[in-house]
Amino acid sequence: MTTAPGFYFRTHYFHLVLPAAALLAGCAVSGGIELLRKNSSAKKLWPLPAVAYGVVLVVVLFKYTDVSSVLARVGGHALHGMEPVPNRRWSPLISAPNRPVTARIAVLGSEPQIYFYSRRHSATGYIYIYG
Repeated sequence: MTTAPGFYFRTHYFHLVLPAAALLAGCAVSGGIELLRKNSSAKKLWPLPAVAYGVVLVVVLFKYTDVSSVLARVGGHALHGMEPVPNRRWSPLISAPNRPVTARIAVLGSEPQIYFYSRRHSATGYIYIYG
C-alpha cells in the first residue's frame, strides 16, 4: 500500500519493498535447499540454490558498481536523479544565525521537509507542487 499512494510511482517509494524482497529471496533459497535435501535423487544438489543466489548477487553488484560507488560519494540523488530524497545539507544555510527566527522562506519544488528542518514557516500558502 505504501508504494502506490495516489498511483504516483516514484523510484524512492520502492525502498519500502526491499526488506520484503530480501526476506522472500532468503525464504526461496532456504526452501530450495530443504526441498533438495529431502529429495533422495537430488541430495547432492542441495547447495545449488545458495550458489545460484550468490552468482546472481555478484553479477548484480558488478553490473551496478558505478552506481554504488557514486552513491557512496554523492548521496541519494545519484540513484534517484531529481526525485525528492531527504537531504539536510542545506539546513544550516537556511537557518543561518543572521536570519531572525520569524523569517519566512519560500521553497521552489516539492521539498516540504525543508520547512521542518529549518524551523521556518512558508512565505506562501503552498508547500507542495503536486495536486
